[in-house]
This record gives sequence, C-alpha cells and structure tokens, in this order.
Amino acid sequence: ATVMFAWGRANVLRADARLRELPFADRLAFMLCFLDLAQARAPADPVEMHRARSEVWRTLVAGAAVCGLTAAVLPLLAAVEGPPWSTTCVIAELLKLAAGAINFIAGLYVGSSLYALPLVYGSDPVVPLPGMLTPWRATTIKEWWATRFDTGMQSVLYHNAYWPARRILGWGTAGAMLATFACSGVVHLTMVYDFEASIAELTQMFSFFLVQAGLVAAEEALQLGPSRARTLALLFASSPLFVHPVLARMGHRPLKLLVA
Repeated sequence: ATVMFAWGRANVLRADARLRELPFADRLAFMLCFLDLAQARAPADPVEMHRARSEVWRTLVAGAAVCGLTAAVLPLLAAVEGPPWSTTCVIAELLKLAAGAINFIAGLYVGSSLYALPLVYGSDPVVPLPGMLTPWRATTIKEWWATRFDTGMQSVLYHNAYWPARRILGWGTAGAMLATFACSGVVHLTMVYDFEASIAELTQMFSFFLVQAGLVAAEEALQLGPSRARTLALLFASSPLFVHPVLARMGHRPLKLLVA
C-alpha cells in the first residue's frame, strides 16, 4: 500500500508542471505524506499552524484512546456465551461488530496523525491535509468512499486504478469504479495474510468491496437522494464482511452469526 501511495503521488507530480517546480524535499514529502502542496509553497500562517498542530495532537490522543478502549471491550464481548441467535448473543455480536469497526477507523485516525507530525514540526512546517474528512457526515455511499474516508488511500486508488481504467483502458464510469473497488479489496487482503487466513475470510473481505461498488451503483441507478441515516445503515449492515477477518487477525473469536 505504501508503494502504491508513493506511485500514485508520483503520477500526480508528473501530471502537474507546477508541482515539479517544488524543491526535491517537498516533492518527496508529497509522495509519502498527506500534504497540501499549495500550502507547502508559502510560509504557513502562525495561527493556522498552531491550529493544525493542536488538531493533530487532539486526533492522535483521541484516536489512541478509542483504540485502547475498544480493544479492551472486545474480549469482554467475545466472552459472552449463549445460543447464536439468542437476544444476549445477538446484542453482544452487534456491539462486537461496532467495536471492531470503530477500532479500525480510530487506527486510521492515529495513522494519519503520525503522518502529519513531521510536517507540522519540520524545519519548514506545512499544514497537512486531514486523513479523514468527518466520514460520518456522508449522505451517500459514494461520498463516504470518494471524498471523506481515508483520503490518502483514495488518492492511491484514483491515480492507480480509476484514472488508468478511464483514460488508458477507456472503460466507462461503472467499470472504472468496479476496478477501483476491486483493487482496494486486493490491497486490504494483505491485512489478513499473516493470520493464515482461510479462503472464507479472504473471500469475505474481498466481497465487502464488491458490495460497496454495488451499493454505489444502486444509489445512482435508483437516483436515491442524500440520506445520512441510510448511508450509515448500509455501511454497518455490510461491515461484517470486513470486520470479521479483521477481528480474526487481531486474535479475537470470529463473529458467531457468520459461522453459526
């Protein structure tokens, strides 16, 4: 994923003559970090830089706290016993699903903050782009994935999957979107390789991204209006396909409702 990210950023540098005028250090930072080069070309405003540093630390501390809390809660939920479809077990499994999803997202917040620290405290500090743009405010599945969630990975996928499919292969929007989600699925499969994942777990994780492509296509085909509630509900309903392998990788027991 890191190589893909740098490759995608390099494609942007080659495509934009203005960016090639930057010093080598700034170009390297752009390839490896969440960096707004428009701000890198001029001294950062002291007030804005102070705000950016505070935001980075708040995000890092809050993300780490949420990661720790959800990691502590998961074993307690996994210890709940009972028939798979009993009320107690179902509630525990739903909470376990939510805790696993929140733990993963909080980890992304921590990661983006760690990327940003060298930028805001460097010898020539710049204001980094946020790794997340309040994804819970998305009103469509497309908005969640295309503009709000994990902006660094979206840059990688756009420049290495969507753009080549559209411009080089000449595919339509639907085909390029499917290719992009499929590439994302392949990248995320590496998350479970070291766990000696079963074929079922690998299939579940890859299927999650194909389901997202289907949801985006369905929203557009049905011309559904924006709805935050519908968007979050669909994401939560499909999330077991992703969270189940992640929980297994973390050493937790799998979601009982998926293996019962």
